[in-house]
Amino acid sequence: TRRPSSVATGNAAAQIIAETAALEKEKTFRAMVHKVATSRIFEGFITCLIIANAMIQGAQADWKAQNVGQPLPSSYRILDLVFTIVFTIELIIHVIDQGKNFINTANPKFGWNMFDSFIVVTGVLDEILGVILDSLPDVPALRVLRLLRLVRILRVVRAMRSFRDL
Repeated sequence: TRRPSSVATGNAAAQIIAETAALEKEKTFRAMVHKVATSRIFEGFITCLIIANAMIQGAQADWKAQNVGQPLPSSYRILDLVFTIVFTIELIIHVIDQGKNFINTANPKFGWNMFDSFIVVTGVLDEILGVILDSLPDVPALRVLRLLRLVRILRVVRAMRSFRDL
């Protein structure tokens, strides 16, 4: 007989929980990454970075509004790059921690994993496009691509989730 999908999903979730418990007992690289990824200190640190990033994005938007047509100060570009690198490293930590379960729909964190992946990928694309667009003449149609920066503000949603979890 065929199991209902909710039972199959429940079994997959139970398997993920069992694998996570087994991983906590190991002394492997992945087990060490798991300790980091699930620590409150790491989650709190990332939450603070998300909030700081949102504040800097707000300050950057304010600066742009007051200095129309002026090139963005290099300090903003450097901070954007640092945040993108740190959030990419955080995503890699979670991928290593969860392994193949990172993209398993039975994983209770699946939705947040996909959300975080989307945010990081758009951030990386924004940085790549920033380098390309800065080297090209001003083409109005390409400015639309800079709207990817707005997606970064969605990280605040994730910060609110982290506060709830803390």
